[in-house]
Amino acid sequence: MGLIKKLVLLFVLLLLLWGAYAAYAVVTMAPQLSASWGNVNENETQIIVTAHWKRPLMIPLEVRYAVLNFSGIEIARVERFSYGPLSKGAEVVIGIDNHNIVRALFRYLDNGQRGEATLTFRTFLLKFIPLTFNFSREVNEDILSQMNFTAESMPILGGLAQSPALVSTKVEWKGSTGERGEMVAYMKLYNPNDFPLPIGNLRFNVYANGIKVGSGQTIESVVIPAKGYKTLPVETVIYGNEIPRAWAIHVKNGETSKLRINLYLTVNAFGKNIDVKLFSQEETVKTNIMESINQALQEISKNLSNLGSKLGG
Repeated sequence: MGLIKKLVLLFVLLLLLWGAYAAYAVVTMAPQLSASWGNVNENETQIIVTAHWKRPLMIPLEVRYAVLNFSGIEIARVERFSYGPLSKGAEVVIGIDNHNIVRALFRYLDNGQRGEATLTFRTFLLKFIPLTFNFSREVNEDILSQMNFTAESMPILGGLAQSPALVSTKVEWKGSTGERGEMVAYMKLYNPNDFPLPIGNLRFNVYANGIKVGSGQTIESVVIPAKGYKTLPVETVIYGNEIPRAWAIHVKNGETSKLRINLYLTVNAFGKNIDVKLFSQEETVKTNIMESINQALQEISKNLSNLGSKLGG
């Protein structure tokens, strides 16, 4: 029994020494973290995160399950975790489901712009000690209020009249069906003319990188009084199945996209129906998603390095 007791004490002592080294290695590892785009296509977006540190961590750690859910739909997961206890680095490949992100966004809007983001980790320490972590956060960002389009009046009929000005747009979500999202855009129009202006058949199309991702049309006609205002509801459809295609092009173009909106309406002036392009606007939209991710990772690296310096010094 004395030998067994000594062996147990030796094992405990070695475990404590290993734990002390592992803790020291973690707080003084001064990691260098970076991220880059991996494979990007219509169905999936990969983000590759790499880490390098000064010395082996000597921590047998295995990530078997890591998933991010939004509004109850899985939108991302860790596809590969490359790490060894004797290595001085690691690589994590995160796969994002492009179609599920659109579905999760539709569900978020269906729930009154309220949802929950949940991150679940399941790891194994020393190959047999399971560790599970869950982090949840409620999201209630008002997306629809940011969709406020405007347009100035312009001459029509050789300057005899002016087209109505689009003063503001208020968007109301109606629901989703499959891959289509439906909403109503209430467009407030102003008539700058000295006579009433009948308006009908207002319609628009939205293109991203040459792909039609949305459209709208109204079959209701209104008459805008002279120097007055009228609100015209426009039924709008978002083509959710097309958005991932436009997104893949956006990333491959260095996070740059061409966004074009064409807005038309039919005006009745002096007994004539006139199709007017209220505006056609094309913009170059550039995002800095990867740059922001790398800035966040650099901040984490800096904080860990500062912590290591304080504990080590």
